[in-house]
Amino acid sequence: MIRRLLQRCDPETWCTCYGSLWTRKWLLERGDSNNETALHLAARHGHTRVVTALLHAAGAYAASLSLRGDRLGGTALHSAIPKRRHGAIQSMLRHFAHSDTCAHTTLQTLLEHRNVNGHGALDLAVEGGDSRAVLLLLRARGLADRQR
Repeated sequence: MIRRLLQRCDPETWCTCYGSLWTRKWLLERGDSNNETALHLAARHGHTRVVTALLHAAGAYAASLSLRGDRLGGTALHSAIPKRRHGAIQSMLRHFAHSDTCAHTTLQTLLEHRNVNGHGALDLAVEGGDSRAVLLLLRARGLADRQR
């Protein structure tokens, strides 16, 4: 269902198409058959503006939303990396790097999160040979370390 909703609207109009408070809350929390949320799908498909809008719409819930795992324990960040969705990766990292609500803790936790295979976001980027994602993740890790 979520996949179909994301496919029917382009990233620019997604939040206006499904922008009511109830609908946003439902979409934020709802997982598909693989337990992937709208954030996972938007990140995987490179809908950077949707990723940003979802994190913004989630408010204080953004931290737990970003750490929610799919059926393999992967976060939305894990979903974006194999597809080289650098805009989505940057959007998620930037959201927590510049947020006021325990951002360093959330950013650090997001970067350290491992899926059921024991892979973190940086592991996936290195294994995939994605030097740009590696650089983004290392910069974010440095920022999170400095904020501690």
